[in-house]
Amino acid sequence: MKRGIAHVSISAIGTRSGSGSVFQTDRYRIKRVLGQQRGRPTLLAHDQETGDPVVIKGMLFGPGFDWSDLKLFEREAQVLQKLDHPAIPRYRDFYSIKGDFGGGMALVQSYIEAPSLQSLWDQGHRFTRAEILHIARSVLKILQYLHGFHPLSFIEILSPATFSMTPSP
Repeated sequence: MKRGIAHVSISAIGTRSGSGSVFQTDRYRIKRVLGQQRGRPTLLAHDQETGDPVVIKGMLFGPGFDWSDLKLFEREAQVLQKLDHPAIPRYRDFYSIKGDFGGGMALVQSYIEAPSLQSLWDQGHRFTRAEILHIARSVLKILQYLHGFHPLSFIEILSPATFSMTPSP
């Protein structure tokens, strides 16, 4: 099956397991944790209003929180609102949460179910020359599009883990 680049996730954010429930709202029902990094959950959720699957990238304000990260997180949300590219998940929502833990923020994006290049590699997939050329062309198109936006400091990481592949139509 031929595959193409589905999307690029602008930043990689994860969480402690179990912290996802604080991001659940009447609108968003948490399904599972996608990523885990201290205080920064990445969650798969169901949008009750639209019926669509979404990704919630969260930021918890807890002990050891670096407040300069909040500015970058807010900038990411602002930039994502402006992006309109079929290979980049769309901005859907941005909201704050409150609680005894200190509160937090959540960025909601569209979800595209597709394995990352890194996960394919880790599972033993070895890319053919044709796949590598296709991936390179696709990534260059995405980077060319992103190059027109300033500042680009919201991009924390671009790596095989942040690029995903879906079957080509």
